[in-house]
Amino acid sequence: MTTRSALDRKFIAAVDRLGRALRVARQQVATRHQVSLLQLQVLDHLSALGPRRVGFLARELDVTQPTISDALAVLEAKGIARREPDEQDARATVVSLTPSGVDLAQTIANELAPLLDVRRKSSD
Repeated sequence: MTTRSALDRKFIAAVDRLGRALRVARQQVATRHQVSLLQLQVLDHLSALGPRRVGFLARELDVTQPTISDALAVLEAKGIARREPDEQDARATVVSLTPSGVDLAQTIANELAPLLDVRRKSSD
């Protein structure tokens, strides 16, 4: 086995471990706030990007429109998100966060920030 090949394997293993650790942390935060991992991702996207069409969220999160619609129905029932007809295309629906959804998204971002701030960890 070449040195390059060994390094590649170690790098891939490290990235895999980091990905799993981040997923576990995100799942713990989602559970603590009584949302699913998909709903947490929706909150994150809407917080970062602003209101978006349902179809955009489905494509961006790599799920079907019925799956994203189910997640949005729960977020709506909790008063976290709202769906409204798109002003430019009445056939489309735009999703946005409610004020309590904005607050929840910020709380979640604050809880995950220490995990994502590698600059801080590397300078300790």
